[in-house]
Amino acid sequence: MTTRRSWPESTSRARPFVLAAALVAASHSHAEDAAGTTVLITEGRAALPTLDHPGLVTIVDREEIARSRAATLAEVLSGQPGIQVTDLYGDGTQARVDMRGFGATAGSNVLVLVDGQRLNNSSDIANPALQRVPVDRIERVEIIRGSAGVLYGNQAVGGVVNIVTRNAGLPGAFLEGAAGSYRTFDGIFGVSTAIGADTFLRVDGDYGDTDNYRDNNRTRLRHLGARLQKDYGAGMVFGELKAGREEQELPGSLFAPEVADDRRASAPAYAGDFRDADILSGRLGLGHRINDQWRFQGEVDWRREDGEFLASFRAFPGSLATQDRTLWSLYPRLVGQVNDRVDLTLGADLENTDYDLVTSFGPQAIDQTIWGFYGIANLKLTDRWRGTLGLRRTGVRNDIRASGDHAEPDDAYTLGTAALDFEPGHGWKAFLRADQNIRFATVDEHTNIVFGQPIGIANQPGVSWETGIEWSQRQASLQFTAYRLDLEDEISFNADTFTNTNLDRTTRRGFTLEGTLVPVAGWTLGAQYTFTDGEITDGPFDGNRIPLVARHTGQVHTRGRLAEDVVLFAEAVYTGDQVIGGDYGNDFRPLEAFTVVNAAITWEKQGWQLGARVDNLLNEAYNASASVGFDESFTPQPAFFPAPERRFRISARYDF
Repeated sequence: MTTRRSWPESTSRARPFVLAAALVAASHSHAEDAAGTTVLITEGRAALPTLDHPGLVTIVDREEIARSRAATLAEVLSGQPGIQVTDLYGDGTQARVDMRGFGATAGSNVLVLVDGQRLNNSSDIANPALQRVPVDRIERVEIIRGSAGVLYGNQAVGGVVNIVTRNAGLPGAFLEGAAGSYRTFDGIFGVSTAIGADTFLRVDGDYGDTDNYRDNNRTRLRHLGARLQKDYGAGMVFGELKAGREEQELPGSLFAPEVADDRRASAPAYAGDFRDADILSGRLGLGHRINDQWRFQGEVDWRREDGEFLASFRAFPGSLATQDRTLWSLYPRLVGQVNDRVDLTLGADLENTDYDLVTSFGPQAIDQTIWGFYGIANLKLTDRWRGTLGLRRTGVRNDIRASGDHAEPDDAYTLGTAALDFEPGHGWKAFLRADQNIRFATVDEHTNIVFGQPIGIANQPGVSWETGIEWSQRQASLQFTAYRLDLEDEISFNADTFTNTNLDRTTRRGFTLEGTLVPVAGWTLGAQYTFTDGEITDGPFDGNRIPLVARHTGQVHTRGRLAEDVVLFAEAVYTGDQVIGGDYGNDFRPLEAFTVVNAAITWEKQGWQLGARVDNLLNEAYNASASVGFDESFTPQPAFFPAPERRFRISARYDF
């Protein structure tokens, strides 16, 4: 067993990962291309010929998303195997996606990508902005459950969600409008057209306006984007530009008596609280086929966000604050086949973030550069056995400034992965997998200017062990996966001293059981259950549950055709009880378990899609989340975020 702080390379001696067990599986996922060839979706960040195999990866395709009538990415992800989604306001703007049981820090331990471009913020703890992904532009969602540190580097600890948008090279246009409860109005459009020989232009935009369930919670979102793509004989080159404006009023939390009195209220202390942001992003990419065996792919991404917010406390009002970040990233990679038994991916990552936060407590700023080089080999050992080996060298350089203090904590790591897939036949598959991972600390964790924390906290390395088995036939499938995730120096929060801290060693264990059944043609039944043993295994709270992690989650669903043009979808999503946020001592009563039933119906004909969806069909009154709050006398007590009750949404879409 390795000891604490054994992987950081502050010295010149590298410590590559050595497996004591057998080779382990890399997260493969597969789909059929237009020619019927099986291609790898996510592994190696490129499409490579490979075998289909079980475990860890879920593909949610465009048809499934459309038939669910999901309005937000948070709704698409909710109920997926191994995922716990916490949506504070029910509109996806303040949603947290958790895999492997991280609770409040899930936004820094689960990586979210759009076409390979990061939504996460490496510099600070803000959750990925899921609202910037219009559901109607999604071609599919690829979900890797478990560590993918060698392939993706920083923050791919609990899992990866990659949203793949529709191809700009497919000519067409669509227009959609929707209306729903709480004065909700949405509009979205998209146009893709050829503007010359092998040159395509895509323009899309969306507008949303809702009062939301709670008082003082109006949200307005406006996004506009364009993509220009040029195909040529050996590949393609593209450029993208996106702009957006987001405005949201913040209703804050409610104490238990306030929830009982009026679930939709906002406390007077939060009147006037808000968060606004202007976003501008760009992307340039190239895909070039060098020869029949090798191709080059690369992107340069840029994102600028200028935000301001006002966030108050019960005991005293807040003051205007600004939050600005500029991010540059570069992702080149070389993908190819060494021979008919070895597929190889070689790549590099470079990400630089300039982040500034100015509040009444003082300024916090970081200039952060994260770099990495990796190689992954997929090996065909025999007709039934496949293996994977991979290695990544990665590091971080920080220049941190906080209220007059200055520090430059740098670090570097060597990570490894290994894998083994086995297909004995008759529909059976099995895998074993290990992957090392890393999460670099953010400026919010390096500093705590309110309580005078000195700059500097250790980064968080770990290793994930995964195994599973799958049985699949034409009319039914069953899959079981289990994992153990060991972390060193897990970045946490000390509720006694109100400072950020590192836990020496922490361990997570769990499993997912899922199955599908096709009882009759055109209908599918599915169910999944996930157990997450999220316990603190070190320090003064050893043995206590990790806040905001449900031990038990699950979902059952059905979808199928009521008639030739009518599709029905229904699901029930269960989330077990959770320790409230910040309650590391497990002193308060847990947040109660809840089950949400959603249903949708869609009529499709001649380019039209007319749909209706009901969320929380049974009108359950539950709280989406809770944390330890402080009243006007600074007495701690649970503070809740009431979730919306029953709500409706109707939509109409036409594809030209």
